[in-house]
Amino acid sequence: MSVEPKEADVRAARAAVMERMARKLDRYLPESGELRAWTISEIEDALIEDMNEIARDVIESRLGVDPERVVDKPRCPDCGRALMGVDSERSTHRHTRLGPIRYARTYGVCRPCRAAFSPSGQRVELRQGLL
Repeated sequence: MSVEPKEADVRAARAAVMERMARKLDRYLPESGELRAWTISEIEDALIEDMNEIARDVIESRLGVDPERVVDKPRCPDCGRALMGVDSERSTHRHTRLGPIRYARTYGVCRPCRAAFSPSGQRVELRQGLL
């Protein structure tokens, strides 16, 4: 079942990313003022760093507006019981080819299965005695 993201949220996220991209572009092609004296190698190095940052920003923004990343009533994938201690805004990060990205995800614990679970696909077994 696909859930549509709120258009206003997508527009706001897009506008924020575009604003950050425009600020980065000003380093290379300012709307006013003098151009910075850079070599081609310096421009390349700065662009690679900025493009990776922009790519991470796009990924984080996309995850932030994805309505399927936050599940109202998450259930255990093994036994189907409702998860306990559900936190729908748990912050986490993931290392990608572009560097680390940060995002929020739904997270809960299935007491009978003794498993911590996030519907976004990450599952972590808990050590004995943690519950």
